[in-house]
Amino acid sequence: MKFASRILHVVGLLAMNTILYLISQYNLSGIDAPELAQTCKTDKDKPYACGQVSRNYLANIAHNKTVHCKIDGTDRYKRLLGTCYINGININSLMVTSGWAIPYYKLNYIMDGIKAYLDNAGMWAGSFGLPSMYRKSNKK
Repeated sequence: MKFASRILHVVGLLAMNTILYLISQYNLSGIDAPELAQTCKTDKDKPYACGQVSRNYLANIAHNKTVHCKIDGTDRYKRLLGTCYINGININSLMVTSGWAIPYYKLNYIMDGIKAYLDNAGMWAGSFGLPSMYRKSNKK
Protein backbone atom coordinates (compact mmCIF):
# COMPACT_ATOMS: atom_id res chain seq x y z
CA MET A 1 0.00 0.00 0.00
CA LYS A 2 1.38 3.42 -0.92
CA PHE A 3 0.90 6.37 1.42
CA ALA A 4 1.10 10.01 0.49
CA SER A 5 2.03 13.21 2.26
CA ARG A 6 -0.26 16.19 2.34
CA ILE A 7 0.13 19.80 3.35
CA LEU A 8 -3.12 21.13 4.72
CA HIS A 9 -4.50 23.88 6.92
CA VAL A 10 -5.86 22.86 10.31
CA VAL A 11 -9.46 23.96 10.85
CA GLY A 12 -10.20 22.24 14.14
CA LEU A 13 -9.60 19.40 16.54
CA LEU A 14 -11.95 16.49 17.14
CA ALA A 15 -10.02 14.88 19.97
CA MET A 16 -6.71 15.21 21.74
CA ASN A 17 -4.94 13.23 19.05
CA THR A 18 -7.13 13.93 16.02
CA ILE A 19 -6.54 16.85 13.65
CA LEU A 20 -9.38 17.93 11.34
CA TYR A 21 -8.54 19.33 7.93
CA LEU A 22 -10.85 20.82 5.33
CA ILE A 23 -10.86 17.51 3.46
CA SER A 24 -9.62 14.87 5.92
CA GLN A 25 -9.01 14.05 9.54
CA TYR A 26 -5.95 12.28 10.89
CA ASN A 27 -5.31 10.49 14.14
CA LEU A 28 -1.75 11.07 15.28
CA SER A 29 -0.09 7.69 14.94
CA GLY A 30 1.95 6.06 17.67
CA ILE A 31 0.50 8.11 20.51
CA ASP A 32 -2.51 8.00 22.81
CA ALA A 33 -3.94 11.02 24.61
CA PRO A 34 -6.56 11.23 27.36
CA GLU A 35 -10.18 11.37 26.30
CA LEU A 36 -11.90 14.75 26.52
CA ALA A 37 -13.94 13.72 29.59
CA GLN A 38 -11.00 11.99 31.28
CA THR A 39 -9.63 13.37 34.54
CA CYS A 40 -6.20 12.99 36.08
CA LYS A 41 -4.82 13.99 39.47
CA THR A 42 -2.24 16.63 40.33
CA ASP A 43 0.74 15.89 42.54
CA LYS A 44 -1.49 17.09 45.40
CA ASP A 45 -4.10 14.43 44.46
CA LYS A 46 -6.61 17.00 43.15
CA PRO A 47 -8.59 15.96 40.05
CA TYR A 48 -8.33 18.06 36.91
CA ALA A 49 -9.63 17.77 33.35
CA CYS A 50 -6.44 16.42 31.73
CA GLY A 51 -8.36 15.49 28.57
CA GLN A 52 -9.31 19.11 28.09
CA VAL A 53 -5.80 20.31 28.93
CA SER A 54 -4.34 17.87 26.40
CA ARG A 55 -6.80 19.02 23.74
CA ASN A 56 -6.01 22.66 24.44
CA TYR A 57 -2.29 21.96 24.20
CA LEU A 58 -2.75 20.40 20.75
CA ALA A 59 -5.09 23.23 19.74
CA ASN A 60 -2.46 25.81 20.66
CA ILE A 61 0.14 23.95 18.61
CA ALA A 62 -1.95 23.32 15.49
CA HIS A 63 -4.87 25.71 15.12
CA ASN A 64 -4.63 27.91 12.03
CA LYS A 65 -1.20 26.51 11.21
CA THR A 66 -0.04 24.78 8.08
CA VAL A 67 0.54 21.16 9.01
CA HIS A 68 2.36 18.56 6.92
CA CYS A 69 1.16 15.01 7.61
CA LYS A 70 2.70 11.80 6.40
CA ILE A 71 -0.01 9.18 6.17
CA ASP A 72 1.21 6.09 8.03
CA GLY A 73 -1.81 3.88 7.37
CA THR A 74 -5.21 3.26 8.91
CA ASP A 75 -6.34 1.85 12.23
CA ARG A 76 -8.79 -1.01 12.76
CA TYR A 77 -11.68 1.47 12.32
CA LYS A 78 -10.29 2.59 8.93
CA ARG A 79 -9.32 6.05 10.27
CA LEU A 80 -6.25 7.68 8.75
CA LEU A 81 -3.15 7.63 10.94
CA GLY A 82 -0.44 10.18 10.38
CA THR A 83 2.77 11.70 11.63
CA CYS A 84 2.26 15.44 11.48
CA TYR A 85 4.71 18.33 11.44
CA ILE A 86 4.62 22.10 11.80
CA ASN A 87 7.76 23.82 10.54
CA GLY A 88 9.58 20.48 10.72
CA ILE A 89 8.56 19.83 14.33
CA ASN A 90 6.95 16.41 14.89
CA ILE A 91 3.62 17.08 16.63
CA ASN A 92 3.21 13.43 17.68
CA SER A 93 6.56 13.56 19.48
CA LEU A 94 5.81 16.98 20.98
CA MET A 95 2.54 15.72 22.47
CA VAL A 96 4.46 12.90 24.20
CA THR A 97 7.44 14.97 25.40
CA SER A 98 5.05 17.59 26.78
CA GLY A 99 3.38 14.86 28.83
CA TRP A 100 -0.08 15.31 27.25
CA ALA A 101 0.04 12.00 25.38
CA ILE A 102 1.79 8.66 25.85
CA PRO A 103 3.45 6.27 23.39
CA TYR A 104 0.90 3.84 21.97
CA TYR A 105 1.68 0.46 20.39
CA LYS A 106 4.71 1.70 18.46
CA LEU A 107 8.14 2.12 19.96
CA ASN A 108 8.70 5.38 18.04
CA TYR A 109 7.97 7.62 20.98
CA ILE A 110 9.25 5.55 23.94
CA MET A 111 12.24 7.85 24.56
CA ASP A 112 9.93 10.87 24.40
CA GLY A 113 7.72 9.20 27.01
CA ILE A 114 10.69 8.48 29.27
CA LYS A 115 11.81 12.11 28.98
CA ALA A 116 8.30 13.35 29.89
CA TYR A 117 8.21 10.98 32.87
CA LEU A 118 11.65 12.06 34.13
CA ASP A 119 10.73 15.74 33.66
CA ASN A 120 7.36 15.30 35.42
CA ALA A 121 5.84 16.91 32.32
CA GLY A 122 2.10 17.26 31.79
CA MET A 123 0.14 14.32 33.19
CA TRP A 124 3.34 12.84 34.64
CA ALA A 125 3.40 15.63 37.25
CA GLY A 126 0.61 13.75 39.03
CA SER A 127 -1.21 10.51 38.31
CA PHE A 128 -3.41 9.31 35.47
CA GLY A 129 -5.04 6.23 34.04
CA LEU A 130 -4.12 4.96 30.61
CA PRO A 131 -6.42 6.47 27.98
CA SER A 132 -7.07 2.98 26.55
CA MET A 133 -8.23 1.76 29.96
CA TYR A 134 -10.43 4.84 30.36
CA ARG A 135 -12.09 4.11 27.01
CA LYS A 136 -12.56 0.46 27.91
CA SER A 137 -14.22 1.26 31.26
CA ASN A 138 -16.37 4.05 29.82
CA LYS A 139 -17.84 2.35 26.76
CA LYS A 140 -21.27 3.66 25.85
